[in-house]
Amino acid sequence: MIHRRQLRLHVLQGDVLAALDLSNRLFPALFARHPYVQFRLQCQHFIELLRRGEEMLAVVYAQSELAAYQPPLGRAPTRAAASELDDVIALIAYEDPRTAEEPQASLMSEAYRESTADCLNGAVLEEHGIPAQCAIERLFRHLMIVTEVNREANLGYGDCLCVDDR
Repeated sequence: MIHRRQLRLHVLQGDVLAALDLSNRLFPALFARHPYVQFRLQCQHFIELLRRGEEMLAVVYAQSELAAYQPPLGRAPTRAAASELDDVIALIAYEDPRTAEEPQASLMSEAYRESTADCLNGAVLEEHGIPAQCAIERLFRHLMIVTEVNREANLGYGDCLCVDDR
């Protein structure tokens, strides 16, 4: 529990290298079993370098670490990750990446950073034999999908899934 909290905190504070190092020390097989998590953390580190205005370090990091995911030399863990990598690398084109347009703008958000922390947390949970999502979250996701499929089958008509925020 303490280790998961530390890992999450490192990512949320933008210290992704510390999270990568601690993950490797505590869970040596984690990234072999969850290659997308390692990919995501490496992308997040690149983003953090850009946040701090360290463009040259970001370029060097991309050439040494992220290039391994670029065809023809390497492969991203998933097809979606390949697209995500393109968006991440495109951030370098902006003088100030915080002013980027979508989809790159979302990569600079706190929500993306938090999503990266959640991704790592889920992998650590799975390493301990615990599902990455709790039962209620899986049920809610299922309900969202069923509702959307129902609307599509009815040509866009029907109730939307609304959650009362009270």
